[in-house]
Amino acid sequence: MMTENWLQSLLARPILCIFWNPLDVGAYNLHQPDILHNIFIRMFNHHMTWIEDFLQHHGKAMVFDVL
Repeated sequence: MMTENWLQSLLARPILCIFWNPLDVGAYNLHQPDILHNIFIRMFNHHMTWIEDFLQHHGKAMVFDVL
């Protein structure tokens, strides 16, 4: 009620906006990573582990870490 009075004092009126009351949207549903994202993360971690082991085996891990 206080906001409406303030808007009326400015000769403005509130308008309805679709983004103020979104349907079928909940806070727990906003961010849900998909399966493809999880696969990419797992593949990246697997490749990085393999590369780090490979570089350590050949004594080049320090060069990789500096870059």
